Amino acid sequence: MTEEKKAEITRIIGTFDRNVSRIEKRLEDGLSEESIILTVSTFEAFLRDTFVLCKSRWFFHTQEGIIPYMEKPDTRRSIRGYLQKIRAYDEFLKTRYVYSEVSYDPDLISLHEVLFEGGREKINFQNLKGDYGVKVAYKTFFDIDILNLLDRDSSTSHKRWKMLINLFEERHAIVHDGKATAMSKEDIHIVLDSIRCLEKYLVKKLIIFAIADGG
Repeated sequence: MTEEKKAEITRIIGTFDRNVSRIEKRLEDGLSEESIILTVSTFEAFLRDTFVLCKSRWFFHTQEGIIPYMEKPDTRRSIRGYLQKIRAYDEFLKTRYVYSEVSYDPDLISLHEVLFEGGREKINFQNLKGDYGVKVAYKTFFDIDILNLLDRDSSTSHKRWKMLINLFEERHAIVHDGKATAMSKEDIHIVLDSIRCLEKYLVKKLIIFAIADGG
């Protein structure tokens, strides 16, 4: 693993831990609205940074047989379907043409460039449910369903997913309409615990493997 990647992993985890501590302090001080805003930003930053850090694992769940997984028709159909949904497939084809003969992995490089470069990112990590959102992205690229990872018990996780959606909606009302939150301090704590649970899973299932991948 390069020193640059090691530093990036340290930054991602350290930033998450520091922000969680800040949220807890604000909740203790009765600053519920500020806690909600920072909770959404912490979720967004961690999920986005982990997604990019672990790009060597994109579509790795499709690895089977002797054909390189990014060259398998089923994998490419999945990539095509996702990019068509977010209206980025034509851009991907044009970008892949640039790298087709000069890169050992033109699909991966082209995907990263289309999704995260050029001034406007295609994935919205503050969007929980839409085609452009974080849930669809993690399911498509990693076969990881965030819905089931907010608690060890799946039924509890599904309830907490609804609470997470509610918290995101509260954040929007706070920021854009100046409203006070209707969420209790206890409910905000529950959502924060849910995000902690998700962070631990992603560290174990993605970030540790990113370390092993090197680069």
